[in-house]
Amino acid sequence: MGKPDGRKKTSSWVVRVVIITFVISGSMSLLSESSMRSMSIIGALLVLLALVLIGILCDILGTAVTSADITPFLAMSAKRVRGARQGVWLLKRADKVSNILNDVVGDICSIVSGAAGATIALALSQSLSTDEMMISILISALSAAIMVGGKAWGKSFAIKSSEYVILTIGRAAALFDFKRSKAQQKNDRQKRTEGKKKKSEQD
Repeated sequence: MGKPDGRKKTSSWVVRVVIITFVISGSMSLLSESSMRSMSIIGALLVLLALVLIGILCDILGTAVTSADITPFLAMSAKRVRGARQGVWLLKRADKVSNILNDVVGDICSIVSGAAGATIALALSQSLSTDEMMISILISALSAAIMVGGKAWGKSFAIKSSEYVILTIGRAAALFDFKRSKAQQKNDRQKRTEGKKKKSEQD
């Protein structure tokens, strides 16, 4: 009975990823095509650089999630190490997190970086009076080379330092974790206090 349920969940996730990717990619493509053309060369270069860095960072995290061992994080979470609980959450959903970061985000970065590269190529061809196609090819090749090289280095780093990467991301996520309200934290403190009292009474 477990296998059919697992397959159903996997199929549901695949369908959701396809729909999410389609909607986000289409929206980003539309926005990039309309906004990039009115952007300056410096602005387009900054966008292109940011997209390359985002693609590399997301690939590092996606690789770290799939290669890290959850056991140390469970131990750290029990000791209430900051960021460990968020790390456990990521590792329990490693396949989905990796799929989103490596595939969905990567696809979006490629779409918008292509639009940024086209904007830069058009502006440079007009200012330098050169062939737009040649400049576009050079920019695309350069950005692809930087991204691929960065991802190659990032994968090696993520595999060797997966625990450090996940804990760092977990600590960053902990700063924005508002799921636990003050009331819940108060209840936790009361439970710990009661537990200590019972233990001292038994002793």
